Amino acid sequence: MDKRKTTKSTLMIRVLLAVYLLYLAYGLIKDYSTSNYQILVTMGIAVFGICGIAIFMSSVIRLVRGRYDDVNETQ
Repeated sequence: MDKRKTTKSTLMIRVLLAVYLLYLAYGLIKDYSTSNYQILVTMGIAVFGICGIAIFMSSVIRLVRGRYDDVNETQ
């Protein structure tokens, strides 16, 4: 069975993705008052914000605890 390895670089890419999602949520918050579709914008803020925080926290926790596969390990 082939298990996918989560490397340190994969976790760093996930952190960058999470920061981008939080940036998108911030942009929606900034433009909230000028939007004609405030309910849709609110849902977007919630989705981007929650996903961004969840991905960020899980990736940072795994990085700090060292729960990733080392590429240099031999089998």
